[in-house]
Amino acid sequence: MDNSDISTSCLKLIYDGEALNNNEMLADDLILILKSINNLFKEINSEINEDNTDVDVKIKANFHKGCFGIEIIIIVKIILDLFNNDIVSAFINAKDMIVFLQNLFNFIKYTKGKKVQEDNFIFENGKLCINNLENSNIWFEYDEEKIETAKEKETKIKKTYKLYTNNSIRKDVENMISIINRKGIDTLQMEYNNVIKDIADKNNIDFFKAPPKVNIDIISDNRIEAIFDIKTLSFENKYKWKLHNDTLGSINIKVEDESFLKNIDSNIEKFSKEDQLKVRLRIEKIVTKNNKERSVYFIEKVIKHIKNKEKLLPFDDL
Repeated sequence: MDNSDISTSCLKLIYDGEALNNNEMLADDLILILKSINNLFKEINSEINEDNTDVDVKIKANFHKGCFGIEIIIIVKIILDLFNNDIVSAFINAKDMIVFLQNLFNFIKYTKGKKVQEDNFIFENGKLCINNLENSNIWFEYDEEKIETAKEKETKIKKTYKLYTNNSIRKDVENMISIINRKGIDTLQMEYNNVIKDIADKNNIDFFKAPPKVNIDIISDNRIEAIFDIKTLSFENKYKWKLHNDTLGSINIKVEDESFLKNIDSNIEKFSKEDQLKVRLRIEKIVTKNNKERSVYFIEKVIKHIKNKEKLLPFDDL
C-alpha cells in the first residue's frame, strides 16, 4: 500500500465549564468519550465505505486554559488489493468522515432527535425539509466548504440520515455528549479546519439521546423477532427486500417464508405505503474477501403483515 491509499485528517473536541478550569476530567468520563468517538468513526466507516476501507482513530491530549480539549486523528486506509479509480472515488476519506459527523450533529439538532421517515423527505435545490416535523418550514442543508451540485448534497443528506437511523451510532453520540449533564460542564464544541462550531449544551442535550431499542425480542443467539418498515420490495433476485428497523437500521433481507411468498404470487398479500412486517429474522455472520465479518439477514417467518391503507408502494420490479 502506498501513501495515496491513505488519508488523514483531525478534529478537536472541546468540553468547557467550571469543572474543567484546571484541565482535569474524571477518568470514567474521558474513557467514555474516547471509546464513543472510536466506535463512532468505525461505524461511520462501516455504514458508508462498507468493507472496503479501514479506519484508525488516534488521540492526542490538547489542553486550553479553562477547558478540556481532545485532538482526534482519523486515518482511513483503502484495503482493496485490486481496484479501479471509479470504485475508489466512491469511498469517503478521513476529511469527508469528519464532515459527515458534523452534519450528523446538525441533523440531530434539526430533527430534535425525533423519529423521522425518509418517505416524508422533500428536496429542493439540494436542501431538505421534512413533512410532519415541528420545524418543517425550516430547510436543512448539508454543511460543507466545497461547492457541490444539488444532487450531490441530496445524496449526502440521505447518507447522513442513514447514520442517524443507526442505533449504535446514536448511542455513541449520546455517550460522548452525556457528560454535559454533569455539574460544571456546560458545552461541547468541535474544531475542524480552524473553525469552531457549537455541538451541544445543557439546553439541547436531550436531542442527542439515542432512541430506545424497540420491536426486537431475542429468541436465540442468531434469531430475533422484530417489526420492520417496508422500504422497497423486489420480486426477483430471490426476493431480496429492503426493510428498516430503528435498532438495525436499513438492511437487505432475503425472504424464505414460502407460505408468505405463495400468498404474494396469488395476490392474497398486497402492500401499501407504510405497511410493516413482524417477522422472525435469522442473522448469519459471513467473512468477506477482505476478511471482514458482516451480517446477512433472512426472514424465516412472517408473523404478521401490519397494513396501512394508503397508496401502493412503488415496487422495484413490476
